Amino acid sequence: MDDKNIIDKEKIREIVTKVVTELFSEKQSKPSSSKKLLMLFTGSLANYDIVMNQLRNIASTKYQTTIVLSESFLKLKSVEDVEKELNPDRILANLDNYQIGEEVRRADLILIPFLTRNTVAKVLNAITDSMPTNLIFTALMLKKKIIAVRDGANPEMLDCITCATPDAPAFILSLMRKNLELFKQIGIELIKSDLLEETVTYFFSNKKSSSTHSPHIKSKREIITSEDLKKALKNKEKTLFVSLNAIITDVAKEFAKKEGIEIIKI
Repeated sequence: MDDKNIIDKEKIREIVTKVVTELFSEKQSKPSSSKKLLMLFTGSLANYDIVMNQLRNIASTKYQTTIVLSESFLKLKSVEDVEKELNPDRILANLDNYQIGEEVRRADLILIPFLTRNTVAKVLNAITDSMPTNLIFTALMLKKKIIAVRDGANPEMLDCITCATPDAPAFILSLMRKNLELFKQIGIELIKSDLLEETVTYFFSNKKSSSTHSPHIKSKREIITSEDLKKALKNKEKTLFVSLNAIITDVAKEFAKKEGIEIIKI
């Protein structure tokens, strides 16, 4: 009887040792000092499969991943859906102002995989009556890097049925395009869904994305020439934001009129 108890204790000790070792090893593989990624899911499913495929690759890395779900997104997908597809470190919802501040402070990067027109419009008008806009404003105030997939807010993505508005009045489409350009000007990097994984990898590798990933159309030069407009046109941008004091050459004005480029002083 005593021998049996000894054997059982030895087996138990062996099992416990193995479990503790595995847990410690897993913890060591993702140390507390690892890069922290905060994903904000707003109410859109634009190019959902493309985005989720890339997010799976991102979530499988050594990043500490926290996902925050908005009320609008939870009407489209459940917490269980997201957990099953991405298996992040944490999934949060219904954050109060204090929690928002804490989560943003601990994050190295804020990622918005499903940007919406509503979110863009609210942020540009300083409306923070919702958790997503409050979180974005907090991140801007704390000078955190923000990367957003623009597909759900882009009126010209005709291949995205859920976000395209090809029959909308011209002034509405122009307003949406201007909103996206202004969104970039406040410090948010806008990318296409197929560049999501690559852009995040560049950021955490301390490498700067090329201009093809994040074209900055607002010129820092005081004198705006046709060359500035050609660069904007090359990046398929039809709106150029310049400073109020910028001088626009006559040649640049003629080029803008010919190519249909709108120059806006802000």
